[in-house]
Amino acid sequence: MTTTTELLWLRELLKELGHPIIKAPQLFSDNIEATYLCTNHVFHTNTKHLVIDYNFVCDLVASKELQLSHVPTSHQLTDLLTKPLSHSRHAFLLDKIGVRSPSSIRGRVDSLSIHQKQSVVDHAHAS
Repeated sequence: MTTTTELLWLRELLKELGHPIIKAPQLFSDNIEATYLCTNHVFHTNTKHLVIDYNFVCDLVASKELQLSHVPTSHQLTDLLTKPLSHSRHAFLLDKIGVRSPSSIRGRVDSLSIHQKQSVVDHAHAS
């Protein structure tokens, strides 16, 4: 629920700042059962024991104020910032968000002319 309330808070903040979100925010979850429960009302009769927080999210999904989508655990981009990862897993997730590897960046610096390199150094010292 914390993520949902923060998302709603950000939506209201953007609205107050004059940049309302036109489309319902999309929340990704790797818990496929929770995704099904929130989007399929047939299962609700078997979930009377669930807490108010869960019902709050379900109500938002039902009123189309929030979209809930399943994302496989293997594609959870937040793992990049929240979990220790192997080098290959880290590289995979970096690629998913469009971050280039340091070796590809280094290759570009090596190809700069001496004049361009000096300009970069001068700019860095001026900052």
